[in-house]
Amino acid sequence: MKKVNVGGMLLGDGTAKICVPLVAGSEEALLEQLRFLQTLPDYAYDFTEFRADFYSLLFASSDAALLPDYAEVLEQALSLIRGCTADRPVLFTFRTRAEGGERALSQEDYLSLNLAAVAAGADLIDVELTAEERSLPAGGQENGEEGIVADIHRAGGLVIGSSHDFGRTPGKTEMLRRLIRMQDLGCDVTKIAVMPKSRSDVLELLGAAEMMADGIADRPFVCLSMGGLGVASRLAPELCGSAFSFATAGRASAPGQVSAELLARLWGRS
Repeated sequence: MKKVNVGGMLLGDGTAKICVPLVAGSEEALLEQLRFLQTLPDYAYDFTEFRADFYSLLFASSDAALLPDYAEVLEQALSLIRGCTADRPVLFTFRTRAEGGERALSQEDYLSLNLAAVAAGADLIDVELTAEERSLPAGGQENGEEGIVADIHRAGGLVIGSSHDFGRTPGKTEMLRRLIRMQDLGCDVTKIAVMPKSRSDVLELLGAAEMMADGIADRPFVCLSMGGLGVASRLAPELCGSAFSFATAGRASAPGQVSAELLARLWGRS
């Protein structure tokens, strides 16, 4: 499996990392979260995720086009994050409402926002599998040069492909299909997060992750089972080959996340 250098942090090197989501609707709320992060020990997290779909300063309304000054607002937000986190890498995510996020956004604005994040210095850009496939021409990708992933690569960014299912856990074959599709589309890292309804659903997710780790994956990947039932996939990502896990420093971005400091202690970092 190849390693991916994300702002000086290696994913896929066999050591799971901790990512803390920053979920804030305003600059004041973002600063409050960042101040809390600064109270944590250095070992508590490795990088942050800026959840742009929550950040209302970027948008005209809950489901509308980007504001004219969105690029400047985004640059300021990322600058604040870097200044308060000792320049740790930043994952930029606009999660669409269709995949559990706060807002819907046109395909054009979705691309523009992600490219602006690259220009503003985000180290890794989240691209939903559904959004990428909608951006491809009829017949699919040609010569690896079409779609949002290719646009972000041309701009100098790295991509984590993502697929979310908040209503169920698909079968193992379907989960593997999505992860393999993201690899085929050229994503640098792949991720799937699903909701379990039973213990067997969690085992289904872990089984898919094991198959990825045992030869299907040629790049770092993350497999998460959400909610209380799936917490084991967050607590022990290395068990199933995942490159990192999400943990909170305040508000959670998905069900089942535990605190970053607790997770780091459980991993024996302290």
